[in-house]
Amino acid sequence: MNVRLLAAAALLLASCAPPPPPPKAPEKAPPEPAAEEWYPQVTADLAALNRKAGAEYRAGRRKEAGRLVVEGQALAARLLAKPHATLAAMEAADDLDLLYARLLQDEHNLGWARLVLQKSVARWTNWRPVTPESEQRRKQALAGIAAIDRAIAAQ
Repeated sequence: MNVRLLAAAALLLASCAPPPPPPKAPEKAPPEPAAEEWYPQVTADLAALNRKAGAEYRAGRRKEAGRLVVEGQALAARLLAKPHATLAAMEAADDLDLLYARLLQDEHNLGWARLVLQKSVARWTNWRPVTPESEQRRKQALAGIAAIDRAIAAQ
């Protein structure tokens, strides 16, 4: 009798369990950033802004170059917020960071300049696939860090 009672209790408890969840639909891959309508335009805008800021910097108008760098940071953040940013977007963001690092160095903000260059090193160390251009950019940032370290040591 105990066996029948236990079997009935087990059957009753099993019937009270919630039904199993329906099978999950396969997850959709996130859309590629370049496929979004705004992405190529923002990338081109940032590249143009970089060229203008670089021209201002070379002309000695560092204040104007700095204003453009600040303006470009919002564009770079928007581009890099997407997973799998395009190479063009990464290069534009990196060009902006390199100019920002030079501006910081000019103002003797060596620690901040070093931090910006470390971000560039991380960006290109983790870029896949590794290309000669990405490796050259990584080495350029490392050389900038080494120069800053020498300047800090000389102080």
